[in-house]
Amino acid sequence: MAGRPDADPYARAHIARTGRMPLSSANVQYFIAKTDTQGLRLIGTCEYIIENTETMSDWWSLAAYDDNGMLQKNNAHRYAFNSSTILRDTNGRYQIRLSAFPRSRNWLPTNLNNKITLMFRLHAPASTGHTALSNTKRASLPTIRRVTCG
Repeated sequence: MAGRPDADPYARAHIARTGRMPLSSANVQYFIAKTDTQGLRLIGTCEYIIENTETMSDWWSLAAYDDNGMLQKNNAHRYAFNSSTILRDTNGRYQIRLSAFPRSRNWLPTNLNNKITLMFRLHAPASTGHTALSNTKRASLPTIRRVTCG
């Protein structure tokens, strides 16, 4: 984990190269997905549904990046959803449409020419003193289902 004091040299080099400083692993866990639930590479020419119910953390976020670690460029200037901005069904379930073409409700735009990397950040509740790691064991990560490809 890059946010730990005992991070390996590759994680430290990545931080130095990108200039991104991760939060401590005691406060947040990062989950990276480059494939859908069938194990197929996420690509901009496909459309996906990402879904889940609320996690055990106080706050989470999901962002789409390109293969170079940069946010997916798009004309809508929408780059992420989080537990405060997501629209949910009455049962607490949410769905995010990951697509290069506009969709209703929770649409996260992608670029047709890019491979996609999703980063899901799960923050621990500050009020309970639990670590992100203990919450991760109880949390269900979102599923990523391929809908169409063209």
